Amino acid sequence: MRNTFRLFLPLLLLALLVAACGNTTTNGFENQPDTGLGVDETPMVGEEPGVGEPLTGTEGLEPGAEEPLTGTEPLTGTEGTEPAMGELDVNIADFAYDPQDLTVQVGDTVTWTNNDDVAHTVTAGTPDSPTGEFDSGELQPGDTFTYTFDTAGTFDYFCTLHPDMTASVTVEDGG
Repeated sequence: MRNTFRLFLPLLLLALLVAACGNTTTNGFENQPDTGLGVDETPMVGEEPGVGEPLTGTEGLEPGAEEPLTGTEPLTGTEGTEPAMGELDVNIADFAYDPQDLTVQVGDTVTWTNNDDVAHTVTAGTPDSPTGEFDSGELQPGDTFTYTFDTAGTFDYFCTLHPDMTASVTVEDGG
């Protein structure tokens, strides 16, 4: 009997502890219950219409008037996909530079990204005559190389590992 009591007592205490906790979790803010939805699910009975409803950003505007929201617009998933002004991207894939011919302004920065399955280079000049203006060295898949063009002109470049891969950057003086 005594052994049964020794086994039963810890199980009873554990059951009481679990029952006391119930399904309530806290959200970290002053031990407030966390419903998992981030909203108060309490029904609003007898309150003013509209109280507790999400704001649309047009409250207080005349009917039909639209005003752009500032800082509260939902993200669309396309933010940050365009390079900033003065920053351009070249994709290296399928043994080619894309775009093959790029026009930029003096001071612009170009970033090449190797999205191919093999190593490539971005080397100034032509396969017969490298200029030494810039050279990425071997870019492994996923690597990038960035170069800022400080002078106007046309800069041919190629891949030293695959000399058939050629392209050019034309740099225009914007001033």
